Amino acid sequence: MDTAEKEIGWPSALDKAAVNEPPTLEYVGNPHTLGRESKDVRFFINIENKYCRWNCTYLYTKETQNKEWKIYGIEEKRNAAYMRPSSASSVYGNNPSLWGTRYATDGLHSFRKGTEIFASEWEIAPWITITLDGPLVISFVRVYNIDDGGGDRFHDVAFEMSMDGVSFERRGFFKGPGVTGQVVEILFDNPTIGKFIRLRISQGSWNLLNLAEIEVYTT
Repeated sequence: MDTAEKEIGWPSALDKAAVNEPPTLEYVGNPHTLGRESKDVRFFINIENKYCRWNCTYLYTKETQNKEWKIYGIEEKRNAAYMRPSSASSVYGNNPSLWGTRYATDGLHSFRKGTEIFASEWEIAPWITITLDGPLVISFVRVYNIDDGGGDRFHDVAFEMSMDGVSFERRGFFKGPGVTGQVVEILFDNPTIGKFIRLRISQGSWNLLNLAEIEVYTT
């Protein structure tokens, strides 16, 4: 894909101290550049392993005349979930034309598209599964929560992978509860390889899983 360059400002020492940084990852956030694209002011990059948290592959770094700025070359990653087949434990009202799983992978993540979001029935542990186009190495998953209210329904979500669609292993977790309109990004354990990805609410006795979009990014 095309290579893009982004200028990203270094945070102050105070900003760095306020962030609980994962090991080997460097915080270089700028709310005015990456915030518009990733919906998050945080941006983690692992220069040694050529990996970045945003949907991209790290290519290079170079200095600028202004030492407070650096330029990063990045290559956009592929959303492996886009328009892929999907299934769920249930569909709200048994009406897939309004609440079907296909709306979770159609590339639209604003509620302005009407009722075209995925919603399960109320049940103990609702889930949605996406079938990828082959065993892939997954780096992270991005979930767009609904933005018309009820965002706290997205809680205690296990992110699970499988090679055969039968036996699943948890590779990420979101405790929540979520916030209406929130964009959740879950960095998977490395390496994570699978063909089927499942999001499942794992706590509580009466849950409804509904969300606007799921994006799965590969290495």
